[in-house]
Amino acid sequence: MADSRTTVRTRPFRFGVTVPIRTDLPTWRDRILRFADSGYSTLLMPDFRQLQPSPGPTLAAAATLTGMRVGTWVYASPLRPTRSTAWEAHSLSVLTERRFEMGIGTGRPGIEDELRDLGMPVVPPSERLTQVRETVTMLRELDGSALYTPVVMAVHGPKAQALAADIADTVTFALMPGEARADVNAGCATSTPSGTLSCRSTSRSSATLSRRSWHLPIRPGCAACRGLAGDPSG
Repeated sequence: MADSRTTVRTRPFRFGVTVPIRTDLPTWRDRILRFADSGYSTLLMPDFRQLQPSPGPTLAAAATLTGMRVGTWVYASPLRPTRSTAWEAHSLSVLTERRFEMGIGTGRPGIEDELRDLGMPVVPPSERLTQVRETVTMLRELDGSALYTPVVMAVHGPKAQALAADIADTVTFALMPGEARADVNAGCATSTPSGTLSCRSTSRSSATLSRRSWHLPIRPGCAACRGLAGDPSG
């Protein structure tokens, strides 16, 4: 009888850190250099319009300071036109020489109020997922065969997990305010063409978001999947 057991290869973890601009620019640049010297692999920029400059140009500036990877943590799809988001992500991959990872999701808790304040339409979750898919599709078209921009998708419910299994390289499982970690663990298993995903590593996100995230690679061994916060693919 053939042995059906799966061999799991252990890989070293890599860690990322969010670097919003909350100080003067010289202090911010010094923080980035300290993170690089401390062994972090990836600089991550949240998508907060009210708190800081746009993540795209900010990450482009950060990428000139070190050889670290950079990524959005994460683009909120209902706030951004799909084509513009894909173009910016592709441009960052080019400008950083393949060190950019596009993080994208359907928006943090309370995104509906932010959309109303901005005079933008409040679209249902299903349409937001469609926006995510369209953005990734356009990104792949812009990248063509010569470039591959890794995609990180923030997910919560089963529909988002299913979409991530189809289009993303890495998944972050979000824990919403008041939700037990066990509830997220119970929903982490997702069937993919390459097997079953399960929560394998933990990382606490900004306390201001009142949630935590779990990160895992969808395509084990994929070179493009490496270097993200909590990514065990080494």
